[in-house]
Amino acid sequence: MKPFSRSIALVTAVLSALLVTAATVGAQATPPVRLRGRGDAEHDRFLKSVFASTDQLMITRDTVIARNDTVRTRVVVVGATLRLDGVILGDLVGVGGNLFVRPSATVAGSTRNIAGGLYPSQLATLSGHVENSPNAQYEVVRSDSIITVVGLVNPSLLHLPGIMGFEIPTYDRVSGVTLRAGAELVLPRIGEAEPFLRGWGTYYSQRGDFGGGADVALRRGWTEIAAGAERTTLTNERWVRKDLSNSLSMLFQGKDYRNYYAADRAFISVDRTLEKSRRLTTLTLTGQVEQASPLRAARPWSFKKPKADTIRPNYYGLTNAGVPRNPDGRITSGIVSIASEWERPKYVMDGNALVEVAGKVINGDHAFARLAVGGDFAMEALKHHTLQMEWHFQTPLPGTDSLPYQRWTFIGGSGTLHTFPVAAFTGDRVAFVETKYTIPLPVALTLPLVGRPELDFIHLIGMAWTKGDERSWEQNVGARLAYRVIYVRALTNPRHFSDDVKFSVGVNLPRKAFPWQRKATAPADTL
Repeated sequence: MKPFSRSIALVTAVLSALLVTAATVGAQATPPVRLRGRGDAEHDRFLKSVFASTDQLMITRDTVIARNDTVRTRVVVVGATLRLDGVILGDLVGVGGNLFVRPSATVAGSTRNIAGGLYPSQLATLSGHVENSPNAQYEVVRSDSIITVVGLVNPSLLHLPGIMGFEIPTYDRVSGVTLRAGAELVLPRIGEAEPFLRGWGTYYSQRGDFGGGADVALRRGWTEIAAGAERTTLTNERWVRKDLSNSLSMLFQGKDYRNYYAADRAFISVDRTLEKSRRLTTLTLTGQVEQASPLRAARPWSFKKPKADTIRPNYYGLTNAGVPRNPDGRITSGIVSIASEWERPKYVMDGNALVEVAGKVINGDHAFARLAVGGDFAMEALKHHTLQMEWHFQTPLPGTDSLPYQRWTFIGGSGTLHTFPVAAFTGDRVAFVETKYTIPLPVALTLPLVGRPELDFIHLIGMAWTKGDERSWEQNVGARLAYRVIYVRALTNPRHFSDDVKFSVGVNLPRKAFPWQRKATAPADTL
């Protein structure tokens, strides 16, 4: 054999040996992965099925899937960092690792992150549902021969929600300060079901009264069954003002934009999450017995003290006989409700619908059926402008003339029609729509601390009524100049432009930016 030929043969033999060695190392580079301990029941069940499967690519070391690479099966990343530039035709699962999904990446299946970090570029394509649980209680433990995913939930564990079990206090003209504290005891599992025992207590400072309740729940996967009882204070106007904004209005201005009633309730409910992704949808079935009783309005302390004769009563107006319309009596009912929220790059939506049917069973005082629908929608308009709509509708269903007073609500005041007094129109029928068009003003108008201003054009239309009322729709139109923490607003009744103008200055509460707003202000993608 000639020297040159022998050299070629030697090089070929060496390369062959290196390839065989590399293949052997690659085959041994991924140690087996097992699940130990106890975590969330749904995650545990999912991880058991994943770790038992052989039809997938298991990654336990930091890895890059390049732009031109295509993986045709599920990819599971355990305790490692994956930088994805290419295509995954199956699912992408991360456990205790980091998933960087870059602009050129595509995941055809679902994406699920458990106890790790998920960092998707807005330009990446995630075709399936996305479930992100970065705070799931798991850790990844490595040894030379095995990788263990350890669930960190104890067999029995006391959970204290909020701040050491305390929720954020609320403040209103009926209860004063409402303090609520609770705890949840996670009991040993029954098969794959997770039992809970929950209890809570409430103190109402203005009334010097206590409330509270308890329930027992059983959760398996996306379904939870609960049964319990409570003594509580309820309102039908949470759609008008959320707890925090209403409490601040009462504390600083002495204005309460809701009505309230006391209730003793016993209930059983079934909650089923129908989908978890960029859209979250939940269906709830509830059977309950509610004994309502009226509450009196008082004058708790506020920075701006209202006059004694201007304290708004806590009822829904007067009957033709001059009797206050107070919530009272027992309602035995079944309720079906559905709520869904989803986010897309160009729009977001949050909607809910409820049907309640009540009968004169278990000593019920009322028989009726009602429908309530609410929600909000926002979308990107021209040049990063934003169009928003909020709505709330309620009506008795055919066969029902009127609803009991504990199902009434109202229109009027800040939060609905600003140029009218609070609760100017009451009833068991209500229709209200708010439309707002937001224009970001030039960056040159940005001020220190308060940020860049926005200009809102606002239209409000609505009415509340009951059977026999003859009322026409009322409207407000106007504009608002808003900085990050403060706004100036002017609204008027279009029927009386010159005589009925409502000016106000207020504080903006923080809210989550919409996707197109985040994109407009975000730096260039660096993933």
